[in-house]
Amino acid sequence: MKALRILLAVAVAMMMSSVALAEFGIGANVEINTDFATSSQEASVAGGKSTDLTTFSQGGRVEAAMTGKTEMDSGLYAAGKGVFSIGDDGGFGSGDMYIELGNAGWYMRAGRPEGEGLFAKGQDIYIAGAPGAPGRYEANKARGRDNIGGLFAFMPSDALKVEVDVMYANSGDNNVMGARPLVKFSASGLTVKAGVDYYMETPKNSDAKGEVSKLGFGGNAEYGMGAITLGASAAMVTEGGKDATDKDLDDAQTLSLFGYAKMAMGAGTLGVGGGMTTLDYDKSKDKSSMIETYVSFDAPLPIDGAAIKFGASYASAKVEPDGGITQDNSAFGGRVRLWYDFGSQM
Repeated sequence: MKALRILLAVAVAMMMSSVALAEFGIGANVEINTDFATSSQEASVAGGKSTDLTTFSQGGRVEAAMTGKTEMDSGLYAAGKGVFSIGDDGGFGSGDMYIELGNAGWYMRAGRPEGEGLFAKGQDIYIAGAPGAPGRYEANKARGRDNIGGLFAFMPSDALKVEVDVMYANSGDNNVMGARPLVKFSASGLTVKAGVDYYMETPKNSDAKGEVSKLGFGGNAEYGMGAITLGASAAMVTEGGKDATDKDLDDAQTLSLFGYAKMAMGAGTLGVGGGMTTLDYDKSKDKSSMIETYVSFDAPLPIDGAAIKFGASYASAKVEPDGGITQDNSAFGGRVRLWYDFGSQM
């Protein structure tokens, strides 16, 4: 917090030394999602019955954002961004919220920024979750936005960017810390990103036992050629530590892979993608795996500011408990998203 106050003071001083605020923007949008999902889960005991569920749901949110930037003759600038949202249940939330200082070759953000993504899936799309499926790992535990922290980015050239994300948070009786260094390279339609994702939880009470750590790696490669974009992502993490009695936890390894393609079709975009995730343990014979796929299409409506997106997805999971009955579960889902931009004011 002390570092944040110092950065805030510097940013205010820079703004006061300028004749006028060079840039200021405020905008808002609303998003409504209507979902349909079915799932099938086999019995976990001999002679048991499978469970089949069908659900319909609707959700959404209103989001507002403010941005500002003041740049000096030297090229040094101060900027800020705040994103706030109200959910359909009346709950308040926030997205990016930070102060930024930098110039053409570097910048630093303090507050609640979000770093570069390391695991793209092509489209921002709802993917159905099969019962018992292992969670997809996207090398984002220390990416930021949901926690106090910051990031520093250095751009030695137009093609190269080096970024380091750091975060700190409280989680119940534990302190949470994380770091996420990454490198991004872009040239001739090709973008490649790779990084390390480290996260640790330790007790606030120095006399308490137990800690959890996650060390992961992730990367994404994307290539655009005209109207078509192809991409692939991969990430792997090992989670371990000690329990409340100071005994070693059984290390868990998660591997996630994903491939996707996007194609411009007039003013809209067609997207397809698919991936897999596996979960294994160092000692236990428990294991599970998941396969998922989706297809989506988004396009603007014939009204300024309005758009619609359709998506359908399928997922299957294989759950193999040590000494238990193997389950083959599945899920199918669809979503229709309506989106409207209220416009921005500068």
